[in-house]
Amino acid sequence: MKKKQISYGPIKLPGYRQYRERIIEDPSDILYCLANRHEVTIYYRNGKKFTYKVCLGYLEQRLDPCRFCRIHNEEIINLSCVKEWHRERSIIVVNLPEDEIAFVAKRKKHEFLVSYRYFLTQVAHF
Repeated sequence: MKKKQISYGPIKLPGYRQYRERIIEDPSDILYCLANRHEVTIYYRNGKKFTYKVCLGYLEQRLDPCRFCRIHNEEIINLSCVKEWHRERSIIVVNLPEDEIAFVAKRKKHEFLVSYRYFLTQVAHF
């Protein structure tokens, strides 16, 4: 049985009531995504933000796991946008552009560190 090949290109987000259907042509333009129940606000590198009527899990499945990491129950960040990270006691603080700060959940610490290390060694060099 063949495994299904997953391609991480443009992302189509369905429309719902006041939310128009949108296509994210280049997911690498995403800075981070914040969820509020069944709405996700996507913040872009150029300073724009849009709110979509989707679950964060739906978006997470369509983003490249080598470039994006879910650091909290309500947040996904683009690993290429991480300026630096540091520990404050048992908390990992991630600094993003525009002086944005994200906190990694305790349960997601290991996943973040593994994903970021992989990103730096394998993905960022290409």
